[in-house]
Amino acid sequence: LGGDEFLVILDGVDGLPSAIDLATRIQHALHRPILINGTAHHASLSIGVTLINPADTIQDAVARADAAMYRAKTAGKARIASA
Repeated sequence: LGGDEFLVILDGVDGLPSAIDLATRIQHALHRPILINGTAHHASLSIGVTLINPADTIQDAVARADAAMYRAKTAGKARIASA
């Protein structure tokens, strides 16, 4: 993962819609303003979401999520894409 990227692995997610809902909640939580010297700053996140299949290695899943994240970035700021 790059310097400004992070990975969240969740167990027990009930399908892709639930995973996208969780990604949306993370995106909103991290977009809250951060005050620095009295000035509000906002972070924006592009998120790639994938589910891990039984035959996957962790590298397979990370590669799919990474590709989805880059599709989200290409579509515009603060987007979520799934693989």
